[in-house]
Amino acid sequence: MAARYRVFSVRVAAVTSLTPHFVRVTLTGAELAEFSAVGLDQRIKVLLPLDGHGFSDLPEGEDWFAAWRALPDATRNPIRTYTVRSFRPDAHELDIDFVAHGDGGPASRWVSACRVGDELRIVGPPRPGVARGPAVRRGRVRARVGEPDPPRGR
Repeated sequence: MAARYRVFSVRVAAVTSLTPHFVRVTLTGAELAEFSAVGLDQRIKVLLPLDGHGFSDLPEGEDWFAAWRALPDATRNPIRTYTVRSFRPDAHELDIDFVAHGDGGPASRWVSACRVGDELRIVGPPRPGVARGPAVRRGRVRARVGEPDPPRGR
């Protein structure tokens, strides 16, 4: 993963069942003011909590991935890759769609049990040139499933 990505602390703001096995999770948090969604297929990493442990102390620096890999298995949070469904920078909200297919995997287990207020970590790109501060970038990222494409030229 590129060094330009960083860890963002977020909380679940809404859980919406789209179908019996398809769940949209809306995440929110002040740190999303520094997040940058750069396209319709923006990939992010989702760090999932460990049962009974929550989250390991992950570094905020450029080499967070090496530090994560060095953690003992018992304290290394599972990571999965997802695509941003929608990003609303003014509201500090980000949507991710999950498939809930039982408890066979850490992401499916998590999404089947998550509730509003639950803590989560995502790894994604910060806005260029911003270490900390208010959001400047405006816009909305939309996936192509279930929503019309944004007008061309934006």
